[in-house]
Amino acid sequence: MNHSCRYDLPRMDLNEPLIWVVAISCFVLIGRLVQSGFGQSKGWLVISVLILILLGATYLLRPAIAGYVGIVAWALAILLPMLGMQRVRALLARNRHLEAANVASWIRLLHPLDGWWHISKLLRAMHAAEQGGQAQASALFEPLRKYSGSTGRSATHGLLRVQRRWPEMIHWIETEVGDATLRREPALIASYLRALGETGRLVKLLAVFERFRRSLNAPMHAQNRNFARLSLFAFFGQVRPVQSLFDGPLISVPLDVKQFWLGTAEIAAGQTAAAEARFEKILPSSSAGIREAIEYRRSHPLADPREALDDMAKYLLTSTDLEREHEERYQHAAHPLRRRPIVTWSLVATNLAVFLLEVLSKGGSTDWITLYRLGAATPYEIFHSGQWWRIVTGNFLHFGPAHLIVNMLGLVILGPFIEHVLGHIIYALIYLFSGCAGMMFVMYVAWRRQEPTLLVGASAGIMGLVGATAAILLIGWFRDRAHVARRRLGVIIANVKQVSGAAHLAGLLAGFVATLSALLLLGRRLAPASGQRGFPID
Repeated sequence: MNHSCRYDLPRMDLNEPLIWVVAISCFVLIGRLVQSGFGQSKGWLVISVLILILLGATYLLRPAIAGYVGIVAWALAILLPMLGMQRVRALLARNRHLEAANVASWIRLLHPLDGWWHISKLLRAMHAAEQGGQAQASALFEPLRKYSGSTGRSATHGLLRVQRRWPEMIHWIETEVGDATLRREPALIASYLRALGETGRLVKLLAVFERFRRSLNAPMHAQNRNFARLSLFAFFGQVRPVQSLFDGPLISVPLDVKQFWLGTAEIAAGQTAAAEARFEKILPSSSAGIREAIEYRRSHPLADPREALDDMAKYLLTSTDLEREHEERYQHAAHPLRRRPIVTWSLVATNLAVFLLEVLSKGGSTDWITLYRLGAATPYEIFHSGQWWRIVTGNFLHFGPAHLIVNMLGLVILGPFIEHVLGHIIYALIYLFSGCAGMMFVMYVAWRRQEPTLLVGASAGIMGLVGATAAILLIGWFRDRAHVARRRLGVIIANVKQVSGAAHLAGLLAGFVATLSALLLLGRRLAPASGQRGFPID
């Protein structure tokens, strides 16, 4: 948001904004849980409701501190556990199970629901299996199988996977798990597909993938979705799509795991010599788990995928790879290991530095005289005195910490995706152009009306990023027919209807037009995904 004033700016109390932040975040979380059918996340519903009750009770008894009490409860019960869970997922993607188990051990203290009390034990069992200790892993898994719900299923799943009892896994999933549970726990879908591939049931692998494709499309299931695609591509001998997965969404997977799956795809494609050379090269440096997997692969021949490759199978493989490319291009920012959003973080750092200057100045960040001296936008100084630089500096000043936090969150959320697509320079220019356009529009209107206005804030630039995102997605839908672009564009259009404020609207339109011009008139190509669309199938 932008802040403007006529003659004075009242001091902002953080209590009320914090109340809104806590309440809105809890209701948004509850809404997402209801929309997704809860799955394994009923504990988040309980915690969200309890925080709202605490917030309401504190507001009735001690309204002056309700926001502070709520934000502390929200940070401890929601923010920290979610950050920890994100860390666990990142570690698991790298097969670092022991570190993930250590993180899970403290997560369960803050979030003892949804099976997290036992997850650290499951992860330690997976670590033992990765180190080649199948007996130790089995001993750790076995006691957990007695628990009902996701804990027991995870233990059974882990045990069957470690021991490579693929036929038993198929039987267990089909007779005891069922489709409804698979949709709630998509990690089982990925293992189900692998079990079908390992046992040569490729026609059924295609049918199961198609059946659960929509269930895997939720953003929260991205990792399981890509591991499901990995099994599909590898067992059908599609080496290039497997490499694209490892260059893109699965880039953090350990090198020996990547080489194992690339070798698997080469075997399925009939390139046995290439696969053997790959296996021999990685064997000395591989983990015990991968060495055992390679020996298993050598002793258990894969089915010939050509027997299952009818027209429908080819279409499914091609459309799945195209879907992966569209997701990488229109839904996800660049992976941190591939391209860092240096401009976004530079802008955040600049805003923080300027805010520190505000705080250290006489009067502080909510004093209008301080903001004026530091470069807030005012129509008289801009149009009469020629101080045009205020249109730029006003974008980096903020009225109090809440104003800064909201805008910086928007910048961190929106910026990396656009920076990845447009590149560092064009992204920076569009952000600054949008911010200055919003400032200029408000200043011009105020000057014409002779209104003594003072304006600060980065929200015109932030709204410009919303417009830039809309332009990118619009091109993605019309040019590539990317369904993920259409879905995201629909969400943006629905939310744009709620936009108010002249600076916000001007910034949004400026960002949209500037990005559309950059992509169309300047011939700017969208940043390529990790692989090219389409691939030959013999």
